[in-house]
This record gives sequence, C-alpha cells and structure tokens, in this order.
Amino acid sequence: YKGKTLGIDAYVWLHRGAYAYAQSIALGESNTRYINYAIHRIRMLQHYGVTPYVVFDGGLLSAKKATESDRDRRRKEALAAGKKALQEGKKSLARDYFIKAVDVTPAMAFQLIKVTKCLPTPD
Repeated sequence: YKGKTLGIDAYVWLHRGAYAYAQSIALGESNTRYINYAIHRIRMLQHYGVTPYVVFDGGLLSAKKATESDRDRRRKEALAAGKKALQEGKKSLARDYFIKAVDVTPAMAFQLIKVTKCLPTPD
C-alpha cells in the first residue's frame, strides 16, 4: 500500500484508545493517553509509506437527537453501576460498566487534532 492514501475515521480510533483507559475517562480524571492508540497507528501507516487522511465527524444531527439522548442515558446508568461495582470491590465488573460509560467527546477529538497537526506530513 506504499504510496496510497487511506481515510481514517478518527472517532473509531479514539474509541479504541479510550477502551484502555475507560475507568479514568468515565470518572472524569485528566487523561490524554487514549490519543496514543491513534497516533501509534498514524505513525505506523506513515512508516510504511501510506498517507493517513484522518476524518473527524461533524456536529450532532437533529435527526439523531433521540438516539443521542438514549445513549447518554445508558452511559449515565453504566457510570453509576460502574461506581457501585468499584465500591463493592468488583473491579472487573466495574471495568465492564466503565467501558460502556465512556463518551468520546469533541474535546477529546480536539486533543487528537492538536497532536496530529504536529506530526510530520509527507512531501
């Protein structure tokens, strides 16, 4: 694939990166380590001569307002259940809930944007 350009859905890589740090992200702790997942893959593609074209979703769509409200409700329920499980010492169960509670936000995407702007670009 050397010499090719590949379109990347940034939010997919942000979600995958956030999976590893779900508890700290869900609990609102300051953490930008989730970005490492995406940066590692971008650099890997560049190493092999592939130009990554990182695409970020637009804003919320009014047509998906009900869907987003439902997702928000489920994330809040998962966060509450995760906190409860953590208090009970059920770390594995808590992690499962925290993974469901993570919301990749525009602020998280902006952190990735800032880092990708500092990466070298192909000639």
